[in-house]
Amino acid sequence: MLAKNWKAEIRDDGVRYVDPKSSLQFFYIRKASGPGPVLSEPPLITPIGYGDPMADNKKKPYKQAWKSSLIAGQTVRWYQQDEGSGADYPGFSTEHFAITTSSGQKEFYEIIVCSGMEGDYLREIDQMMGSVQVR
Repeated sequence: MLAKNWKAEIRDDGVRYVDPKSSLQFFYIRKASGPGPVLSEPPLITPIGYGDPMADNKKKPYKQAWKSSLIAGQTVRWYQQDEGSGADYPGFSTEHFAITTSSGQKEFYEIIVCSGMEGDYLREIDQMMGSVQVR
């Protein structure tokens, strides 16, 4: 879906699609070294400036619920990584998930999305994740 409209950056560990309207918005399919940990609940969201003595932010990290998407025929959980900053949009990440290639080899991936969180952004992220195809 994004390959038609967004700029593809081929990297050593995957493909990063960048929105031509905003380089802060991207969709990154990253090859992982293995399955990764299985978390019982998603990590806490850390507010912008938390822990910085110069920041005027008194919010503490807070809980979130898992989200999930159907990626290449399997349900994959994902969560919000952070709130972003003045220099980048908030990040979202899947847990590592396995894909069996056409040659029968199992590979592990994670998807990282940075979104401006405009409109129905959770639905848009879900649609982007659901558009991933295995080759």
